[in-house]
Amino acid sequence: MKFSLFATIAACLASQAFALAPMFLRCENRVDPLGIEATQPRLSWQLQAAAGETNKSQSAYRILVASTAGNLTSDTGDLWDSGKVASSESKAIRYAGPAVSSLQAVHWKVRVWDEADQPTDWSGQASWTVGLLDQTDWSGASWIGAANTTPVLGYAVESSTADAVKWVQVDLGADVPLDSVVIRPQYHNDPGAGGWVAGYGFPVRFKVEVSSVADFSTATVIADYTGEDFANPGHTALSFPASGATARYVRFTATKLWQRGPGLNYVFTLAEIEALSAGSNIALGKPVDANDSYEGSGWSKNQLTDGKWQQALPPALLANPNSAILLRKELAITKPVKRALAAIGTVGYSELTVNGTKASDAQLAPEYTDYRKRVPYVLHDV
Repeated sequence: MKFSLFATIAACLASQAFALAPMFLRCENRVDPLGIEATQPRLSWQLQAAAGETNKSQSAYRILVASTAGNLTSDTGDLWDSGKVASSESKAIRYAGPAVSSLQAVHWKVRVWDEADQPTDWSGQASWTVGLLDQTDWSGASWIGAANTTPVLGYAVESSTADAVKWVQVDLGADVPLDSVVIRPQYHNDPGAGGWVAGYGFPVRFKVEVSSVADFSTATVIADYTGEDFANPGHTALSFPASGATARYVRFTATKLWQRGPGLNYVFTLAEIEALSAGSNIALGKPVDANDSYEGSGWSKNQLTDGKWQQALPPALLANPNSAILLRKELAITKPVKRALAAIGTVGYSELTVNGTKASDAQLAPEYTDYRKRVPYVLHDV
């Protein structure tokens, strides 16, 4: 009889222990979420009754939040222990522990008491990972992307004839000994000329002079190709030695212009003029004058000394201008990795793969927004 009574009591206790259980733990309505920026995130769970049990309900709960999974396993809520709270609420319970830090992993679990004030077992462990809470968290990050296809234009002029003489000059502000003059050709997308053209509008014949007077009544010629055609330089910048000549003005004169195509007009363009003295470009930002200049559609003589010029575009991008861009970065990791997180902010959608394996099951992430006001990011546990 004693054995039978003991077995009955044990069966009743086992039945009570598993009659109700907290399940499906969520933080901010997500399971083990990454990148939670809420400083007091909302914790929720669902109740599940054992098979055959009815009319079960929650009368109280207790939440433990820990900084490590080990602490939580030993029932130590070193971040927050709510204590027993008399409540039937199981949704959106605010975390009320101390502030957490960016990218911190936070572990939590819950137990409840049923309608008869009998405690359940602890739930399984759940977690959330804190997002990047401060702007300084992004201090080591930088934007990456494809080559910029927005045109960077310089000086341009056009003519109906090839032999129209056109000149453009830079005022350095004072007489300076010059080491060399660098001429950067224009790279431009002109559908009428066949698309992207390296050396677009570079004159067939020209000369380069330096002078101390603006009208070049006296001048030193440092390059003269007015008597023969000059091969188009394409992307190559041309450097003409000045041999220490002292000058305030640098002038480039085109005497035979480049034709855009059969039956089309003639143009003369340059991307940049640089005047090097003691290793520095002293023409940067200096005023520009010309006997003729097309000002409009992005062209201006003042852009001849702005330090910007159109870079060559990758052949794959030129062949497929509307294709998606794949960005790849290889990292060499020399130490054992305990945990690695990747935060990716994008103006558009992104997908991260590591060694060919997709880092998450998300599609079209992050969600679309007004990128003029904010840039969302996704946090991956890789």
